[in-house]
Amino acid sequence: MIYSDDGGAVDFIHLEVNAAYEALTGTTNPVGKKMSAFFPEYARSNKGRPRNRLITEQALDIANSLVAKGIIPAKAAEDALHIAIATVNGVDYLLTWNCRHIANPEIQRGIAAHLEE
Repeated sequence: MIYSDDGGAVDFIHLEVNAAYEALTGTTNPVGKKMSAFFPEYARSNKGRPRNRLITEQALDIANSLVAKGIIPAKAAEDALHIAIATVNGVDYLLTWNCRHIANPEIQRGIAAHLEE
């Protein structure tokens, strides 16, 4: 991650990627290069955060519904978005140490039930 003087994340350098990442993002050989080198128009939003092409309306709708239904608490809205992005993009496995909201079996059952509705 690359941080601004105020501590906000503003960019990142690709350390390692796989073929799926290159296919989803349309990048070629991004290792060692900044995200902004490939997506200058996404480098910073008005709030100073990097924009992400994977945050689609569908992902936002799923994340919002997970929070609205109380499956994921509002204070963990970023976790809901993480789950939603993985869902929309057909990610089979999501590697995480986040056992409170993402790798929690009870919450996973609630997410699965909600997404099957």
